[in-house]
Amino acid sequence: MFCPTYGEIWMALIYDDWGRSALTDAILNKQTQIALALIRECDDVNHKDNGGHSDLYFAAQNCEVEVVCELLRKGADANIETFSRVTPLNAALFASQHYSYEQAYKIVELLLAAGANPDHKNHRGVSIRQISKSLAPGSINDYIQAWPISNKQDKGQKQEP
Repeated sequence: MFCPTYGEIWMALIYDDWGRSALTDAILNKQTQIALALIRECDDVNHKDNGGHSDLYFAAQNCEVEVVCELLRKGADANIETFSRVTPLNAALFASQHYSYEQAYKIVELLLAAGANPDHKNHRGVSIRQISKSLAPGSINDYIQAWPISNKQDKGQKQEP
């Protein structure tokens, strides 16, 4: 089991020129045990880097199931957006094409259970539910399509009648 030293915990709080921390680096480098230890010490699980990407987004993008689970348990926002209104659920769909489809499926399940909105629309007005048809055909798309339609209104968007 990895146990971070005081210096490593302190490093988790320092951000580089991109606004990323040691936690972000651990997630991006698939250092799961280090990331999990740093999450336990992290006060802001919804921090965004200079591009608007959160650690939850990166964990979903890299199919890091344990990290996604721990971030959500710690209170990460399942609907946190990048500047282009992309969410961790979008990232999981993209990840299903490059990494393990099974892991991406588990992440989709976790995010939806945590309140992720499959009807959320990106900056082009396309919902996750629509995107899943082409990006994640099969069981992921089936799961998302079967998810109840959200009655929550996206920020800045009109609810359609």
